[in-house]
Amino acid sequence: MPPAPPPEDPVALLVATLGGAGGLGLLAWVLASRSLDTPARAALIAAGLALTAGAALHWRLARRARRLQAQAAAEHQAAQSARTQLSAMLDILPDGLAIYDADDRLVLCNARYREVAPGASMHLEYGTRFEDVLRRAAGSGHIVDAQPDPEAWLAGRMARHRSPAGPEVQEVRGDRWMRLTERALDGAGVVVLRADITSVVHKERALKQALQDAERAERSLREAVDAMPAGLEIYDEQDRLVLCNAHMARLRPHLPVQASLGKTYEELLREGLRHGIPEEARGQEELWLAHELAIRGHRPGPEVRHDPGGAWMHMHESRTPSGMTVCVRLDISDLIEQRQKADAARQESQRTRQLLERAVEALPVSIEIFDEQDRLVLYNQQLSRMYPHMNYADHLGSKFADILRHSLDRGLIPSARGREEAWIAERLSEHGSRTSTLVQRLADGRWINIYETRTPENYVVAVRLDITDLIEQRQALETANEKLALLSTTDGVTNIGNRRRFDDRLGTEWLRCGRHQSPLAVVLIDIDHFKLYNDHYGHLAGDACLRRVAQLLQGTIRRADEVAARYGGEEFALLLPDAPLADAIVVAQRCMDALRDAALPHPRSPTAPVLTLSVGVASLVPRTDAGPDTLVHAADAALYRAKYGGRNRMEVFAPPSEG
Repeated sequence: MPPAPPPEDPVALLVATLGGAGGLGLLAWVLASRSLDTPARAALIAAGLALTAGAALHWRLARRARRLQAQAAAEHQAAQSARTQLSAMLDILPDGLAIYDADDRLVLCNARYREVAPGASMHLEYGTRFEDVLRRAAGSGHIVDAQPDPEAWLAGRMARHRSPAGPEVQEVRGDRWMRLTERALDGAGVVVLRADITSVVHKERALKQALQDAERAERSLREAVDAMPAGLEIYDEQDRLVLCNAHMARLRPHLPVQASLGKTYEELLREGLRHGIPEEARGQEELWLAHELAIRGHRPGPEVRHDPGGAWMHMHESRTPSGMTVCVRLDISDLIEQRQKADAARQESQRTRQLLERAVEALPVSIEIFDEQDRLVLYNQQLSRMYPHMNYADHLGSKFADILRHSLDRGLIPSARGREEAWIAERLSEHGSRTSTLVQRLADGRWINIYETRTPENYVVAVRLDITDLIEQRQALETANEKLALLSTTDGVTNIGNRRRFDDRLGTEWLRCGRHQSPLAVVLIDIDHFKLYNDHYGHLAGDACLRRVAQLLQGTIRRADEVAARYGGEEFALLLPDAPLADAIVVAQRCMDALRDAALPHPRSPTAPVLTLSVGVASLVPRTDAGPDTLVHAADAALYRAKYGGRNRMEVFAPPSEG
């Protein structure tokens, strides 16, 4: 209702009334008088008319002044009301906000801006200059950069204020961090924003440390791989080269390592063909290439190739369970040379055998050979060093099955315990016929790569290589990656899922529930008056409170696919797949009951003497024309009603009725 107009001024009304009456009376007397001559009569008539007109004009001006006064009072009242509402709205903001005019004086700010540090406020009055605000902040002792020299810090800060170049980060005592942003207004003045980014800085610091640890592990793995006496290269699931050790780089000088990484196996073969490698492909490059690609990953066994430099290479290729391809190249030129000599001097079988034994002993891998009756006829000392508990000299002439049983009796193969005979049957069935290597773990923790092949004479040659260092380095790298992934989805304060984990699972479950037309529920939970709790007990106690609430919420979920996460600040969220609204309400009630039973004191709360929750619940069947944020917005709308309906209560989202 507009304000009532002010009462008329009695003095102005009297003057107007008397002035008008006097003018009319004078005019009437002149017209009635017969004794006045013509000039006097005309003068008196003019005076009466002027007096009457002046009184009328004065009356109109007085009325107009009263209307303007009433309008100004109404506008002033509206401006005061708008300013009060704006201040209340700004106080809701989680970040500090202030506006300075063209004279750099404070004209508007919210309560959070008055905090020089979390929990430490300073008194600010409108009209205070920006430099005086900075001086008070520097004198509080909370700003780390200002402690050594407040005046120098103040000068630098004012210089940046006059020419803001972008956001800056400010450290606050207690390992807290604030982001300051200043923007000049179009007319005149400056807007200042202060946001608490402590959690972001701490997470970035932890992530950087994890990345450094992963890099150290990767360097250690690279050093171990480069120290191998054999060439090693690894291709990913798309058959692209991702690792090549130093020994392999020396074997392929025409393909620099850095230029080769990321290229496919086919691209590397074509590069070799352009350099005339291998020699047997010359003149039929495309046919040779097609054959190589056809048997990629399906080779019946290792291959021996003659490199252009004259060396003979033993090449082994195998696929890992994850789809990666591992290639090992071993220089066996000495062995081939000895075989060639043996072929040339076949009649001297004894000398040939001696040469072969010496060549086998010179190999950096263990060798054992079984004849056509599967009896051990040859082994090298590398094998004895690899299995020190086995006396292979006593087993010369023994069958492969007997050697296996002897190994099991001594407990050398942990994976065979409890199924010894079945394990022996499996090894006998694949002995000499495996198309891939066998990785075996020994009782002392070492990992052995075993490759077996059958010769045309029906002999079986077994090559064993200790790959313990490679396995351990790979496991260390995988462990680092798992820890890094866990850190990126875990809230640093409460140790439950963070916003990222919630959003990732929400997107996944939205698609899954949409395919199956199953309901998906979200419960948003806000701790009532948590800022007052922090102000009363301090932030350390506040963090402990958040952890306690997180434990209670985590304890309310029952299924492994349900998620409890810290959504932000004092807000938590539960994701409940395949949960209709009734089930979601039961879970939400369990949350409120658990906190009520915990009876955590909150003496500053205007709602209750203990900590309470406001809860919003929503459950929807995902639609293809909507995104997962639809469900979050629905739960948030219900939470809004719960908070502004008195708090310490639960509200349920009710979709608008159709038709």
